[in-house]
Amino acid sequence: MYEVYDLRGNPFEIAPVKFEMAGRKEEWAAIKDRLKAAFDGTTCKFLVLQGDYGLGKSFTADKLYADILARRKN
Repeated sequence: MYEVYDLRGNPFEIAPVKFEMAGRKEEWAAIKDRLKAAFDGTTCKFLVLQGDYGLGKSFTADKLYADILARRKN
């Protein structure tokens, strides 16, 4: 499909993120606590990750997804 645009390869290739979060243990714990409270509750909850460009929102979402998948396998 990308050949139509005269590209030599897929410019949107997805690469896995395998890095540890550096210096974010308190934030990670707070996010996990809030997610647990949301899943354990009986009302609808919205959790929003927000921040400036490059602060790790996508990285955090990817780590949350990986953590949830790992827990489901156990």
